[in-house]
Amino acid sequence: MTKCLCVKRGRICDATRYAKKVLLSVKKSNQVQANLYLIVTNPFYHAKKRQLLNWLLHELAVRKLNYVFYETHVDLDENQHYFSDQLPHCSKVVVLGGDGTLHLTVNAMAGFDLPLALLPCGTGNDFARGLGWSVAQFKQAVFSERVQSIDLGMINQRRFINIAGIGFDGTVVASQGRYQRSVWSQLHYLRLALKQLVVYKGAFIALQFLGRERSYRNFMTVFANGQYFAGGMKIAPLAQVSSGHLHCVMIEELSMLKKVLYLSKVYFGTHLRARAVNTCDAAEFKVDTSGLAIEADGEFVGYTPAIIDVIPNGLKLQAP
Repeated sequence: MTKCLCVKRGRICDATRYAKKVLLSVKKSNQVQANLYLIVTNPFYHAKKRQLLNWLLHELAVRKLNYVFYETHVDLDENQHYFSDQLPHCSKVVVLGGDGTLHLTVNAMAGFDLPLALLPCGTGNDFARGLGWSVAQFKQAVFSERVQSIDLGMINQRRFINIAGIGFDGTVVASQGRYQRSVWSQLHYLRLALKQLVVYKGAFIALQFLGRERSYRNFMTVFANGQYFAGGMKIAPLAQVSSGHLHCVMIEELSMLKKVLYLSKVYFGTHLRARAVNTCDAAEFKVDTSGLAIEADGEFVGYTPAIIDVIPNGLKLQAP
């Protein structure tokens, strides 16, 4: 029977000890437990996350469902090692967090065909924002029998669920280093973005797609599965998570005044008709240019050159 745990002051009482106990009993049977949930979150807690986690633990207890609990690590390999060991015994994954936690989870789940439910409580929650669901609907989806197949993207063998970008956004994320996520990280990101906006100079990029090549001086190029990024900017209003392709938005280098103007338009998704903006849909892209910073779901993942692909129906998402 599931033990109902109380979350106080950012700590989970007995969670790790209980999770190990449950997992040990499951491993002895060497079978997938029909109702074993893997709860995934990062190690930073705030009021909204504690509230959602207490709700989830209560619901699991009422429904007499077992679970194991995992706090993510900044090292992707460590997360993947844990998931490869635990997922064969689980039936569902529940993520409490935002885009960064989702990013780590979908990469660690590669090769496993388990449904994922999301309780958004990160700093950006851009993927969740694009779904357009209410808090009640996200809660309903956790225990729903309805599953929606959605696409994933891949850039240089790194999966992403929302958006990958090359240029200004990649440079901002790269400048964060391994800054630990907390309730202050959105302000930290904004400070770095304003700093980079002043000093960033776009470089030429050669982008191949649909049998043709486009070369331009790049301010920012994104490959979108979802519509929002950077904490609410509607960078790709035409993107759809189940389209079978990625929606690419190319923004050419601009003067400082126009950068500020365009970024303000991006917040409302009204930038697509601007002269310096081009878009296209494709299942595969290739960037031959070297040395441009890449971000995926707000995580720094390296530098170009890059190959960007869509993974059709790459994830089963719990739906309300």
